[in-house]
Amino acid sequence: MFKAVDYVRPKSIGEAHDLFVSNTNSQILGGGTYLYLSKRTIQLLIDLQETSLKYISQKDGKIRIGAMSTLSDVEESDIFKNAFNGLVKKVVSDIWSYQLRNAATVGGTVYSRLGFSEFLTLLAVLDVDVVFHNTGVISIKDFLKMPPLRDILKEIVITENDLKVSFQVFKRTHFDFPVLSLAVARCDDEFRIAVGSRPGCALLAKDTPKLLSEGCRDLKTVCDSLIREIPFADDLRASSEYRRHVCGVLFKRALSEVL
Repeated sequence: MFKAVDYVRPKSIGEAHDLFVSNTNSQILGGGTYLYLSKRTIQLLIDLQETSLKYISQKDGKIRIGAMSTLSDVEESDIFKNAFNGLVKKVVSDIWSYQLRNAATVGGTVYSRLGFSEFLTLLAVLDVDVVFHNTGVISIKDFLKMPPLRDILKEIVITENDLKVSFQVFKRTHFDFPVLSLAVARCDDEFRIAVGSRPGCALLAKDTPKLLSEGCRDLKTVCDSLIREIPFADDLRASSEYRRHVCGVLFKRALSEVL
């Protein structure tokens, strides 16, 4: 478990940011779900509980989720009962146990770009903006490719639209980390494909969506394309070869739902 030398609970996001950038060995504390697994010694631990970042709102076709909202807040929100046919709610509801979802925050999950995050894999194919205190607004597509930011994530903004979305995941048991997760979104002839738990962070495909947009519907061709362009690796849960096989199976299932 980690150790903290100093602990503070600032009242505003501005105060929290100033403290964060003033100490190179500082750490933002959201839910702390995964931080507890580390063995670091942190000089300054900054708790965001009192910074008013716990909210979920809907206005003008946009859903805003404050960084301190928990996964269970998303699961229980009436807003997500209908948004994207309830898919966001369903994906979050299947993440580990309620106890974990009641502690893990949206901000901590997204900011950390956790490789095993099912939630992040789904967000990657939606129209999502990530809002930081100092850096400002960044699309989820660009955020996933950027190096780590020394900034505080304030909220994510999901634009509601007519995307047809499928999410697929394979786990050995319900309470295990995913062996692989995959999301596909379609709007008319435009496609987006994200693969997570590779075991790295969710990655958006580039070539395969173009094939689909150009009208290719041969399953072997598009599956081979996706498996070629997405890098996989070995870990304790699966080999890269096994993940490639699972990716093909999940991709075919996802395509059957969006085509």
